[in-house]
Amino acid sequence: MAENADNQGRIADLEKAKAKADAEAELREIRGEPLTLAEIRQMSKEEVDRNWERVSRSLADTREPVAAEDRPSGFEQRRRLVAEAKARVDELEAEQRKVAHSLDRAKGPLASYLEQLEADERDADPTLEAELTAAIREVEQAVTVRAALRGSERGGRQVAVEVVDDKLEARLAGARRRVDEAERAVEHYLRDRFDDLAAELVADGRRARDRFQGAWDQVREADAEWSTLLRRWQPLLAVGGISTDDMPAHPLAGLGPAVDRGVPTPAPRSVMPEGER
Repeated sequence: MAENADNQGRIADLEKAKAKADAEAELREIRGEPLTLAEIRQMSKEEVDRNWERVSRSLADTREPVAAEDRPSGFEQRRRLVAEAKARVDELEAEQRKVAHSLDRAKGPLASYLEQLEADERDADPTLEAELTAAIREVEQAVTVRAALRGSERGGRQVAVEVVDDKLEARLAGARRRVDEAERAVEHYLRDRFDDLAAELVADGRRARDRFQGAWDQVREADAEWSTLLRRWQPLLAVGGISTDDMPAHPLAGLGPAVDRGVPTPAPRSVMPEGER
């Protein structure tokens, strides 16, 4: 009994301490005080996304940058919404294709039964015929059969019969509108954040250029070594009666000028400083 009372007392103390810490954190948030690095490191990615403005302010105060992979990307979030909306349209269009042939599929078994019956290939089965007829009626009640004008192979127009599910058509129209809205949100985001996004891409492009340039520098060293060995082979080829055509083609055949020009930054010239175009 005494041990249980001690445990209850410790639990109560912990709850009080947690409540106090939560209250202090909430008060700091109301005051707009920055988060500590320890607090930020303990936050989940979802919490960082929800509190990004405060997190970024806090990190600016501490001058400790957030790794690029930990930053929420508004563009990626919006593009993911577009992909999800398009996937939903694909699902509904697949259902739509099934509905278009649903009436034919429902009529098929009854047509086959009647054909076999008239060919004296089977006995009459009123119960089966009623079930097959009921299956057709069920599909007919769920769909709408309508006429539609379609282009023909000869360039004219012809009347075709469409089988549609009105509820599915409405859902599909809504799903397509959701795609349009998601794509507009991406476009608006890119327009509003063009300068910031371009600056990020230019910075990333410079890092990629530097890595590429380092690789080109190594290629130049290898090229010089290759050329030296080629010159050293010349006397031996002459003595051995071996044609120079027997030597392999240079690995950079046709790429020499590109190596000599150096590596540009992968960004539009119009957004780059004059010296980097």
